[in-house]
Amino acid sequence: MRLSIFLLLLLSVPAIGCELTMGYRTNERLPYIHAEPKDTGLFATLFEEATRRIGCDLTVIRAPKNRIIRELELGHIDFYPSLSFTPKRAKYAWFFPNGLPERYTGISRMNAPDIKQLEELVPHKMVLLMAPGSYDLGGLPKGLNQRRPQDLDIPKAFTMLRANKGDFFIYDEFTLEYYLHQEGGDGLKLHPDCCEKPRNMFFGFSRKSPHFQGIANPDFMADMPVSATNQPGIPAPNSVAAQLVQALTEMMHDGTIAAYRKAVLHPEGGISPASAKKATKANSAGAESQQP
Repeated sequence: MRLSIFLLLLLSVPAIGCELTMGYRTNERLPYIHAEPKDTGLFATLFEEATRRIGCDLTVIRAPKNRIIRELELGHIDFYPSLSFTPKRAKYAWFFPNGLPERYTGISRMNAPDIKQLEELVPHKMVLLMAPGSYDLGGLPKGLNQRRPQDLDIPKAFTMLRANKGDFFIYDEFTLEYYLHQEGGDGLKLHPDCCEKPRNMFFGFSRKSPHFQGIANPDFMADMPVSATNQPGIPAPNSVAAQLVQALTEMMHDGTIAAYRKAVLHPEGGISPASAKKATKANSAGAESQQP
């Protein structure tokens, strides 16, 4: 699906008096969302602003992920804020970028060599720390030494790296940056080019949601595999789902999302997502006032 053509179909008429439900699992995924019962984090900030722009309210529902996904299938929950595309999920969800970039990035002790690709870990005899059952980036290099401690999370990985109980750890780049800013990051460094190029983070919108009315996608390429960027259907232009997408797209282009990400990493500067939002609006208004 060529997104620019799809966006031309969207109407700018805001939805009136609607409520959108965002579902997420109960455990935390910082800085995107805190553990239940707190719903604060980048996801809530992002989608609260997007729903506000179209005249809707946002409700967050927390439950085990399997239950949330089931409710998404049934249309009882409108969307999941970060959902990887699979053909099975495409049967009940429609996918679109939520405006946040993501990629897997490596982290090591400061004195480690710069790693440009995972194969370089092997000749340097570096031990990769991995949580049991974690994603292997499509296949790990042959001969790579691995250690898979139980209950491995980011704080534990940082501790093990500093204690020389492992040499390399791979996780979401923005999450690693967040934890490094939180604790100072002494003795550790990132390897942003080690693992993959930046990609879009997608959210999944329920096809059975009352806010989703589907139409045929004029850009669908039937001779190509169905994917997050090549889906046979899209939301109708006057649907709430389409208006939400339009709001998110505007936020990508007007700097709102970039400001939110910066605010998460630099709270010590007195910047909050709310103040970042105000600053973005003020800058946009100032730019418009200078136009002839």
